[in-house]
Amino acid sequence: MNKRLLLGMVFLTGLSACSHKPTKLALYPETPVINQKAYADLQIGFEDTRYQQHLIQVHRSNSAPQLIEANVAPVEVIRSLISRSLKAKGISFSPTSKARAKVEISNWRTKVEQGTVDYQANTIIELKITVRKENKTLTKIFKGDAKKRGPFSMSVANMELEQSQLLNKIANDIVNDQQLMQFIGAK
Repeated sequence: MNKRLLLGMVFLTGLSACSHKPTKLALYPETPVINQKAYADLQIGFEDTRYQQHLIQVHRSNSAPQLIEANVAPVEVIRSLISRSLKAKGISFSPTSKARAKVEISNWRTKVEQGTVDYQANTIIELKITVRKENKTLTKIFKGDAKKRGPFSMSVANMELEQSQLLNKIANDIVNDQQLMQFIGAK
C-alpha cells in the first residue's frame, strides 16, 4: 500500500513540475578560446533588428503560444559576448578607429512544438556583421541552428544550454574568420 501511495505522490509531483511555465531564459555563453591573436582598433555598435523580442515560442494544441524572453536583453548578451571575444582576440575598441562595425541580431528564435508526450524544438541564431573601413564595406552573416526532440515537456534549462552553446559557436566563428579579421586590419 505504501508503494502505491509513494508512486502516486511521485507521479503528481512530476505532473506539477511539468505544469510550471517559466517566463525568463538565462543565457551564459563563454568567451571562445583564442589560438591566434590579432591586433587592431575598431568602433563597434550593436542592434537587435528582430520585430519580436521573445526567444522561445512554445506551441501547444488548442492554446495560445507561450512566449519566453531572456532575463537580460538579447542585444546586451551579444554586446557582452562579442566584446569579450574580440578583446580576447586582441582587438581594442576606439571611437576614432577607421574601421566601424555594426553587429545586428537578425534572427534568434526557438520554436517548440509541445505534444502530449514529447516535444520538438528548432533553434536559429543569426548575427549580421557589417564593417566599414574607408570606402569599403564587408558584410558577413554568422549563424547557428539546432534541432532537439525529447520526451515529456521542453526543459528551459536544456534550451538555455542549447542557446548558450550556439552563441559560443557563433562567437568562435566570428573571431576566427580570417576575412573579417583581415578587413578590420588585424595584424
